[in-house]
Amino acid sequence: MQYLALMIPFAGMALGGWIAYTSITAAHREKMAMIEAGIDPSREENEKKKYNKLRTALLFILVPIGILVGQLTHEMFAMEDATASVTFSFIFGGIALALAHFLSLKGEKEHNL
Repeated sequence: MQYLALMIPFAGMALGGWIAYTSITAAHREKMAMIEAGIDPSREENEKKKYNKLRTALLFILVPIGILVGQLTHEMFAMEDATASVTFSFIFGGIALALAHFLSLKGEKEHNL
């Protein structure tokens, strides 16, 4: 039983390393395929990262608001304090991600016109 308890962290680290290696090699292969096709990979990366700041800002604004709403309304919903905070932080985080998605779609549509 003791050996099994020691194997769990090692297996977790091995799994994490394998996931990191796989993602890095996949990104490298994708960039190499883009270069072979004559596409500039740095330009594609800039297009992907264009709305990351918007998404991050909305998350940093709306998740604490969700925690605050959970703290203020936990008695109204007959929930525990921590449960209400986590629930509302996930709800407001989802709203932030959806809002960022729709704003990025609107921005891309205006940019293409």
